[in-house]
Amino acid sequence: MTSADLILETDFIKEMARQMRALDSYGQYDGQPVATLLEPFVLTQERKAGIPLVGDPDETVLARVKAFYNAIAVLIEKECGLMAVPLIHLTHEGFGRGLITVGKLVVLDRTLRDVHDVRVRETDDGEIVNFHCRVDSNLSVQAVHEKVDALERALKLRSPSIKRVIGHAEPTR
Repeated sequence: MTSADLILETDFIKEMARQMRALDSYGQYDGQPVATLLEPFVLTQERKAGIPLVGDPDETVLARVKAFYNAIAVLIEKECGLMAVPLIHLTHEGFGRGLITVGKLVVLDRTLRDVHDVRVRETDDGEIVNFHCRVDSNLSVQAVHEKVDALERALKLRSPSIKRVIGHAEPTR
C-alpha cells in the first residue's frame, strides 16, 4: 500500500469525502473515487498563482471551506462526545477566520494556532484535557510556555470539572 493509499484510509479523509458527497444534491459525485472528490482541496503552485487577489470567493469555494471545518467538527465530536460547532466568517475578499467551539471551550489566540489532538479523559478526580497546538516559531521558549500555561489555567477556571490540562506546543512550519 502506498502512502497516498494510507492517507485515503484516514478518518479525516473519509469524513471529508462524506461531507463533499453531502453537498452533491445532483449526484455528480456518485461513483467518483475519493481522490477525485478531494482533488480541488490540493493547492498546487499553479492553482495558487491562479487565485485572484481581489474578488469574492465563489459559492463552490465557500462550500469547500465549510465542508473542511464540518469534517474537523465531526471528528472532534466522535473523539470527545461533545457537540462541536464550526463557525466560519469570510469577508467578500476571502479573508476570514474559522473557529470550532466544543461545549464551553473556545480556543482563539493569535499565537496559539491549530489546536488539535484534543483528548478528554474522565477520571475519579475529574477530567484530564490533553491538546497539541502550533505556535509562532519566532517566539522564545519562555513565551510559548507562558501562552500555553495561560490557556491551561483559563480552561481550568472556565470548567471546574477539569482537574488537569496538558498542552503540547509545536512550532509552525
